[in-house]
Amino acid sequence: MICEESSGAHKCSVCDQFFHAICGSRGEDSEDLGLKVTRNLCVRKNRIKIEQEGAKSGQEQQDKKKICPSNSRLPAVDIGTNVVVRVTDLDRGRLAPRNVLAVVADVNSSGLYLSGTKKGLLQWMNACNEFSTADNNFIEAHDVPSSSLSLRSASMITSGRKKEFVSGTASIKSGNVARKI
Repeated sequence: MICEESSGAHKCSVCDQFFHAICGSRGEDSEDLGLKVTRNLCVRKNRIKIEQEGAKSGQEQQDKKKICPSNSRLPAVDIGTNVVVRVTDLDRGRLAPRNVLAVVADVNSSGLYLSGTKKGLLQWMNACNEFSTADNNFIEAHDVPSSSLSLRSASMITSGRKKEFVSGTASIKSGNVARKI
């Protein structure tokens, strides 16, 4: 039930709107020793907000749990150091290389590294355990453009491919019969 027209007898303590008695709930208020009346919609919105804040803080705690062991076991990497970023099988095209050569462009306060290639900055930040340092310096930090680039596109670009799949058909003649591949 939506309270479009109400008698004006009950006013929500959260949003100061009038509502029907059936559309609200009463709770005790310790300040004026009276009753505090709240719309059910405001109660639901408040519960959702509390759940969202709890989920966000839980995600932040999980991030810290993942990053802390990585930072304690592996040495810190300086800005300008060349690194080899491993490309997962899901991000890699069929003929794309398994690694991408990049340079560390920035480090944030939580210990995540922003790396970039000669074609642009990688979209995701990496922890220390997601890359290894390269032996030689192939890329300088000032050579990285500010454009954003996914790891998959960086992998395809380094392999020399512009597109992931080549469209079209090819035909092979074997004897007198032509067949499509």
